[in-house]
Amino acid sequence: MAARLPVRFRQLMFQPQVGAMLVLAAFDEGYAVAVAEGECVSHISRYKGNLHNVSTVESHTTLLKLLGRATHALERELNRELRAALRDDLRPAHYAVFRYLAPEGSRISALAEEAGMTQQSMGELVTHMERCGYVERKIDPDDRRARLVVLTAEGHAALGVAAERIRRIERKLVATLSERGLAELRQSLSRVHEALSD
Repeated sequence: MAARLPVRFRQLMFQPQVGAMLVLAAFDEGYAVAVAEGECVSHISRYKGNLHNVSTVESHTTLLKLLGRATHALERELNRELRAALRDDLRPAHYAVFRYLAPEGSRISALAEEAGMTQQSMGELVTHMERCGYVERKIDPDDRRARLVVLTAEGHAALGVAAERIRRIERKLVATLSERGLAELRQSLSRVHEALSD
């Protein structure tokens, strides 16, 4: 049996889209109704804060594709911010060095494994970052035949800039998702990792 819409649903928007999950948004009351096209309203959920956009999620879109889109959007925004603040020849691929570098330094083989790329590809990224002055290679005290990639003072400063820019991007997400929504997203993504880890 279809749920009855509250009287407070005064201002609704509806965008039909074949094969999609649709969202009806009541801007003033902050309610959202999710309903598959051609079906009755299935549930009503309270949303804290006003909804400014009508969003659609295609029913056949995989979780992997959605996660990929979100990651790409975040990296694109971060890249735009960092290229303006640091160097304009940096690309998202270069941030893998920052992302996976251990505080005490990492071997290129370890960085490559963490990033899911070949040692040759990671070596090229490290070489570029070294030329930019963000990292340097030092002798591994545990094995003097090996080299560790470590941050320079400029690299540490760049990480500080990146952290500030990431906080700025997250504030933009809060404007859409709300504080609670972003917190729940963090928890859900963490649980996905836990569920799929060996």
